[in-house]
Amino acid sequence: MKIKSKLRITMLISILAVVFCLGMLADTFMRVREASTLEKRASEIVRGVFELTMLTNDYLIHKSNRAEHQWQIKHRQVKKLIRQSKTGAIDHARLFEVMFQDHETIQTLFLKLLDISTTPEKNQNHIFEQLWERLIGQITSTAQKIVAAAFRLSAMAEFELMSAQKQGGMII
Repeated sequence: MKIKSKLRITMLISILAVVFCLGMLADTFMRVREASTLEKRASEIVRGVFELTMLTNDYLIHKSNRAEHQWQIKHRQVKKLIRQSKTGAIDHARLFEVMFQDHETIQTLFLKLLDISTTPEKNQNHIFEQLWERLIGQITSTAQKIVAAAFRLSAMAEFELMSAQKQGGMII
């Protein structure tokens, strides 16, 4: 082979290596960005559920229209956040679906709580008191399930972030 041919082959291999490395770095950057976004969304969901729990407690203490209205607004915000957060990954989509269903369950339980609080016989019957306490427990339990799912999602995002960083480190 001529020197000119060897030089062309070497240049071509070098260019291909650079293009490959740039492609891998772009992929790594995209994976890091997606994992960071996923972790941020999981944190926002946890914060929203905690705020919803606080508003539930506010309603339980004051039983006011203001507390109910604030609860409904926060519920819609968290619902929108969960709905917008669905990603392409199957594992993530399953967790978001579980969170969405549990979030809807919380609304159903809260509406039952509202019905009981407006029942005139509530103070006269021990059954209403037991039902009231049971609904509060179910709301708390369901909120904890959503938080646990969000933490699992956050752990998955952290693993993906470490994996992408490791890939980026190997390229460099």
